[in-house]
Amino acid sequence: MNYALGWFSLVTISLAISLVAFVWALKNGQFNEQNRLRYLPLRGEKFALQEPPPTRRPIEVKVLLGIGLVVCGVYLAAVVVAII
Repeated sequence: MNYALGWFSLVTISLAISLVAFVWALKNGQFNEQNRLRYLPLRGEKFALQEPPPTRRPIEVKVLLGIGLVVCGVYLAAVVVAII
């Protein structure tokens, strides 16, 4: 029963945030132009890229790959230790 209070509070907080966001969207007119906006994805416009695609991988990709390799190494070490 200890975990139920946490789940109920999580659901209640999520529902409250969702309702506040929905009321905010209604008040700011997010749903006013439904007849025009429903056809926007069907217009078929092609947008040009603003900048050329990068030729090298950015540093963030290299760092994330490094972190992924470290995590895989830790998992592999845990499996090896568990087997031995």
